[in-house]
Amino acid sequence: MSVASQKAEKDLSRLAHRAQKEAFELSRSTASRAIKDVEESLRSSANQTFDRYRIAAEEARKTSWRYFGGFWVWLFSMLALGALIGALAAFWVQGLISAKEFGDYPRIFCSSAGGETGTTEDGGKYCVFFYD
Repeated sequence: MSVASQKAEKDLSRLAHRAQKEAFELSRSTASRAIKDVEESLRSSANQTFDRYRIAAEEARKTSWRYFGGFWVWLFSMLALGALIGALAAFWVQGLISAKEFGDYPRIFCSSAGGETGTTEDGGKYCVFFYD
């Protein structure tokens, strides 16, 4: 083999290696761009879908608010709930007051509470409750 042919073969080998390297870089950059394009397309599609669901949920909320009476039904419900809580609190407090009154005046409340009154040997009065 002559020197010129060896040099040409070396140059051809370098050129082939360089072409292979550039082809690899080109395919890598093309694949990278394609991946970025797909990511952007998916992100855009997801954002559009999310916006559609958000708008639909907002419309459903407004429609249900109008359908079920809106502010006035809410206000009436809150007032009814407050009245119920107030009535329960009044019954609870009344029970406490009645227990206190019973302790202060047992002879008045004994029979209405289900007890029986009695008298001791020294003339004192008492209230008795029998249970099984």
